[in-house]
Amino acid sequence: AELLADCLEFDADLVVTGLTPFERSAPVFQVDSAREVLGTPEEIERLVTGTPTRWEGPTKLYSSTLFDGLRFREGTLYEDLELCPRVLPRIRRAVVRADRLYGYRQRSGSIMDRTRAGLSPDLIEVLERNIAFTNQHFPPDAARRLRRSFLVHAARSLEYLAPGDAWTASRGFRRAHRLFISRHARSIASDCGLSPAYRGLMLLSGLSTNGFRRAFAVARWSKANLPVTLRRVPSPAARDTTVREGSTALTPGT
Repeated sequence: AELLADCLEFDADLVVTGLTPFERSAPVFQVDSAREVLGTPEEIERLVTGTPTRWEGPTKLYSSTLFDGLRFREGTLYEDLELCPRVLPRIRRAVVRADRLYGYRQRSGSIMDRTRAGLSPDLIEVLERNIAFTNQHFPPDAARRLRRSFLVHAARSLEYLAPGDAWTASRGFRRAHRLFISRHARSIASDCGLSPAYRGLMLLSGLSTNGFRRAFAVARWSKANLPVTLRRVPSPAARDTTVREGSTALTPGT
């Protein structure tokens, strides 16, 4: 009801909330009245390029008109990620809520449970298709920002892949990841929107995912124990300027 109310109040095509994971007991939802209205192509693009990214399908209320002629690709994992850039140009206005009103049950044996146990090379196929789509259908600057987001998504997936059985089960993903990063190595190396250290880590992952894991573990330890900062982007200030430029933050009564 809250999402529908925002949709009607702001004449929005999309309303986004956050996700609250739970297992057996009922979820404890995080309620927050703050919300942000996105109304320009650059602002709406941040649903994919911002921090955090907002591409997950279940946490959104969509206008049905956004899906005219669009459907999820059957039999492919990460189908909501693949559809995301195809939906973006159709959105006139979006509302992003600060709360977490979508309850996500963690169920043993589900597709997502199997994904957490090991990543599928489908993720790399989806990211590659997304890059090809954005290169063809978006202006060059927007395509570059979206491409960066998809490349970082692959690297972050590798970051959070647990060692042990999950790492071993993701052998196909890791092979596809190396090829993916190698194909886009020139773009990564020249992307000033990424910090030099993280560019180096991403390029290393194109040579060796094991090397990436070890180097990232060292970098994470250094960040926790030494006056060292590891960022994916050059600086938080630059990121915040990009995220908030031109946006309108709204709370009830404004």
